[in-house]
Amino acid sequence: MARAFDRLPADYQELTELLHDAVAQARFNPSASPNFYFGGYSSSQFREMYYNPTSSIMEFLRLFGTPVLPSEMLTSLTDRLQPLLEPFVIDNCVGDGLALFVGGIPDPPLAHFAVDLVRVAVLDSPERASLMLYKWADGEDLSFRICAVLSGITVDQPLEMDGGIRFESLPEHVEEYSDHLPFTATYNLSPSELSRAVKVILECKSSPALYVPGEYDTAFEQSYAYGPLPKGLITKLCQALSLTLNQCVTAKVVWKDSDEVGLLGRKIHAECVYPEGDINASDAAKFTPEHLPDLQACVEKLLVISHERRKLSLAIRRWMLSKRHTSLADQFIELRIALEALYLENAGSELGFRIANFGAWHLGADFDQRRKHLEVLRRAYSLSSRAVHAGEVKDTAENVKLLTAAQDLCRDGILKRLSEDAEPNWVEMSLGKGIDS
Repeated sequence: MARAFDRLPADYQELTELLHDAVAQARFNPSASPNFYFGGYSSSQFREMYYNPTSSIMEFLRLFGTPVLPSEMLTSLTDRLQPLLEPFVIDNCVGDGLALFVGGIPDPPLAHFAVDLVRVAVLDSPERASLMLYKWADGEDLSFRICAVLSGITVDQPLEMDGGIRFESLPEHVEEYSDHLPFTATYNLSPSELSRAVKVILECKSSPALYVPGEYDTAFEQSYAYGPLPKGLITKLCQALSLTLNQCVTAKVVWKDSDEVGLLGRKIHAECVYPEGDINASDAAKFTPEHLPDLQACVEKLLVISHERRKLSLAIRRWMLSKRHTSLADQFIELRIALEALYLENAGSELGFRIANFGAWHLGADFDQRRKHLEVLRRAYSLSSRAVHAGEVKDTAENVKLLTAAQDLCRDGILKRLSEDAEPNWVEMSLGKGIDS
């Protein structure tokens, strides 16, 4: 845990003055040779390009530009950093959690760390660069965000749920994207895919910023408002949004973001996802403040699904796939898999009857409702079997209506199963135990 900085050490000023000299001497060279000092851009020119890019070339340099220093200047800086970072340096390499944070090489040479610190001094100030260094050395965590662009929903206003999770709409115009998205996202996705799409932001912490070299496997931790950062949180959030809004919601691009990491010039990687049968923007569901309580409850349930309930996770994923804009046959096939994962313990004969029977008893409140559910599920399973064996289902209004009705029942079953602590005993349920009052 970070300790308060009551006063800065005396050598803070010495480092700051050295960084002022480094800023004055640094050059940002656009050529392929990172060690070529002469030519290129001055620190002031680079700073101007960073905050006011006017071309794609400048945008690239803005993100990845690394300062080049005269050798004597770099030596002076590394000599000054060596005693300050002594607990985190072994064999002239520094345990740099910031490099690890973005998937870089752990334990980089101290000279690389010094150059990155100069970049912060150029883009912000030498004082800020020194203060960042001292705070990290004192144990302060790195604040960062996990971000994603979501497909399948729209928002009319920024929304926020517990745990520091925010939703906002991206701008309409492409020239405004650089303030909201990483370079790789705008490069790989078209403006039509990004315009007015929803960006989700999760506030997180990464620690330690600096560590003993060689110990990154055990030292590195990430957390958010509710404790350790769970694996696949964006996936769980998309599943919860899908179930809450009865819509397939997927992440088109996922990345980590941090103000400090951006200043350091770390190459933040954006993982682009290209889901088949993506939801058209015109068909996206509207996400409103009224949905937040149900979404919060659904996320909490999904995060505690045990490995033993992996079939329920499969049912959710396949139900979501059935909601995508693919062929009607593919949608019925995905729905069939979801229903089998939800209502079948083992494969066997008369699968369609067993699914329809168990689903009807699980969801129906009385005889008439169970009879209606039984018929919908039976007919849907029959069509899905035809899709599997014949490869197609007639695209008629009646079949589309049947698909929607069966998808809704599958969703209801998933939501009910999420609220149940134990796996249902389908034989007892089919005999009416616990159903009728």
